[in-house]
Amino acid sequence: MNIEERSPDFDIEKKFKPINRGREFMGIKLKEGYTVANLISIPLITASLTVSSFYLGIQIVFILRDPEYFNVPKENIGTVTNSLTFYATFFQIALVIIIGYIYDIFGRKITLLASLIGGAIVLFLLPYTAPNVWPGLYLLRAIYAVFATVGVCSPLINDYVVKESRGKANAFQNSGVIIGELFNLFVLLKLTKDLSNSLQYQLVAVFLILVVGVLVFLMKEPAKYQKKSKTQESLLVKNRKNEDQLSNSSILKNELEYEVEDSFINHSISHKVKYLTKHVIWSLKSNIIFPVCYFGIFLMRMNAVMVVTFYTLWLSGFAGTALKDQDEASELFQEYLTMAVLCVIILIVPVGKMSDRFKYKDLIPWIGSINVLAIYLIYQIKDPKSFEAMIVFVLMTCSLFMQNLLTDTLFQKNIPKDIRGSMIGCYNFVGIIAILFFSKIGGYLHDQYGSQYPFVFVGVFQVAFILIIIILGLTNKFNS
Repeated sequence: MNIEERSPDFDIEKKFKPINRGREFMGIKLKEGYTVANLISIPLITASLTVSSFYLGIQIVFILRDPEYFNVPKENIGTVTNSLTFYATFFQIALVIIIGYIYDIFGRKITLLASLIGGAIVLFLLPYTAPNVWPGLYLLRAIYAVFATVGVCSPLINDYVVKESRGKANAFQNSGVIIGELFNLFVLLKLTKDLSNSLQYQLVAVFLILVVGVLVFLMKEPAKYQKKSKTQESLLVKNRKNEDQLSNSSILKNELEYEVEDSFINHSISHKVKYLTKHVIWSLKSNIIFPVCYFGIFLMRMNAVMVVTFYTLWLSGFAGTALKDQDEASELFQEYLTMAVLCVIILIVPVGKMSDRFKYKDLIPWIGSINVLAIYLIYQIKDPKSFEAMIVFVLMTCSLFMQNLLTDTLFQKNIPKDIRGSMIGCYNFVGIIAILFFSKIGGYLHDQYGSQYPFVFVGVFQVAFILIIIILGLTNKFNS
């Protein structure tokens, strides 16, 4: 296939609008050949990752402090947990793009199921690395980070859902996070509260294996396809001259867009990697949507660090003055987080519908402005226990959620079919770089200038992103 011959301006779907005979569930239209069971596998995977991440990110503090296991002193617990996360991130950076290639070369089903099984094995073995944190626990934490990234990079929404419904599908996927959190709080923690730390981790590992057994039957592996040349497309386009011929367009569209080609499937892995890399680079250069999305995901990941890490540090800065101690700051953060999660639950469905109905360039300036307003307001707050402090956190969290969902949806609606895994891998790679970048820059600004300066740094990026979207929209270079 000559990649350069494919024009980014040529859209078969816009040209013919073929009849979609796929099923529909909760307003989400599936591609022909896929079922509701296939769709349900998407939030189930997200929920499973949320459950396992809870034990690797939050519950791990308790097993680290447990004298029967790692016995980490209270004054060192923050350093140890941060180090575990920091070094695991380097494994993610090194492998996140490779994971995208694995999806495109070996398929979705085996890659996802293997990653979930791997995550279960990590959880099962984790207690046996005690009492030494190094090297066993560090190694398992890094391996788990890679397995979790496989789930995050999943291209199943693009495989199963038609382009016009991917906003609602993204919201449906995010519902898995809420389901996972609720399952953790009201099921797993209650069932395991009287068990040892070792048995808790092993019970969760067994639960993940059971989920894998269910996913074996829910997931469907899409066929491997490749794009036909533009010459073939042009010849077929000329044969359709009136609307009467569009009744069979869904069949013809399949012939137009993609067909199985042995020349790709039967080539060596090195040849496939070379092809995928060439196609990814061409897509980035040819479609302005992808650079916009990469800037967007970079900003969203910085926003996430700001909301979780630096808002917590901002609250803790009041300990000993407006707040009694660090424990009160922690409790206050949990209270604000609960309110923010409730607001996100309310917003999931309407924002998903908005992302399918309205254009990105029309929504982002308004939603981004909410984030800028919240950053400005944090300068005016003197009492962290005030209603205003809670409102600022809720605004930051909700604007982050909305921008993140809209950016993910825009990206997923425009990924070329034959490089979905590779493109999503690159997308998440940019996000991981943003987390590392802002963690260091934000920490420096916090320590050297004050707790409010990391917010200012993100605010500058947010304003720049809004201006870029507005300028590109006014000059008709970006119309999505």
